[in-house]
Amino acid sequence: MRFFLLLFVILLFIAGCSTKPKYQGYLTKDEVLEIDSQADLFVFEGKTYKTGIDWVNEEELTKKEQVGEITEEMANKLPYGAKIYSTNERNDILIVEHNKKEYRYLVMVGE
Repeated sequence: MRFFLLLFVILLFIAGCSTKPKYQGYLTKDEVLEIDSQADLFVFEGKTYKTGIDWVNEEELTKKEQVGEITEEMANKLPYGAKIYSTNERNDILIVEHNKKEYRYLVMVGE
């Protein structure tokens, strides 16, 4: 009887450790908003980017080239026409420029 109890406990432990994380790969707009309902985000080339991340704002980044522009239904807080730039230093951060201000957005990826 003890053998079966021990086997049961071991199986429960293994099952608990093998659970997949809730979010994997690139996160969708809905997944990001589920995590943070107030997130300032936009979707570009199928990837969701979010701003307001402290370490991203501290990075030394320079604009490389304009890669796009905010259009209808692309963003939840950015105005249409805001310019999107790639950076020289990182591929996972984009800079959005609007009214001569720059905002940094990081691509959202799950575990």
